[in-house]
Amino acid sequence: MNTRMHCAVISLVLSVVPRAVPSEDLFSGTWCVGRQGLVISFIGGDTVHVTSLNDASIDGWGTYTRDGSRLTATMTNEDLELKMGYKYRVKEDATIRAKILFFTVDGDSVNHPHRWLRMQRCDPEKGIPPGEDDEEEDGEEDEEEE
Repeated sequence: MNTRMHCAVISLVLSVVPRAVPSEDLFSGTWCVGRQGLVISFIGGDTVHVTSLNDASIDGWGTYTRDGSRLTATMTNEDLELKMGYKYRVKEDATIRAKILFFTVDGDSVNHPHRWLRMQRCDPEKGIPPGEDDEEEDGEEDEEEE
């Protein structure tokens, strides 16, 4: 997998942040993206660690800030600076839907998925695997912009 592909994969995984969960739980613990095998761990108040169950070369650290139902994350990976913005929402089934709003690599805008991604809590070390489904149906409506 090349560096740009790793950047895209890491950006997808950083898109998880629930807004209806108490804030002390928002940015703690581990979340997975279904069949992608991607794992994100929120550590402390502003740090994320991204890995993959399927690709050991995916291993990155970054920071994030949040504002309402939006998250901005910055990560450095192989001398590249990645900056990503997301909107997110919590679903009744305790999963998260997240959508990338922007994605830049060293300040240049890059293509990114425009669909809602499905995320859920997991614990790969304890054998609690990620879910099977990681994408929303194409027809899901966007919420009104805030």
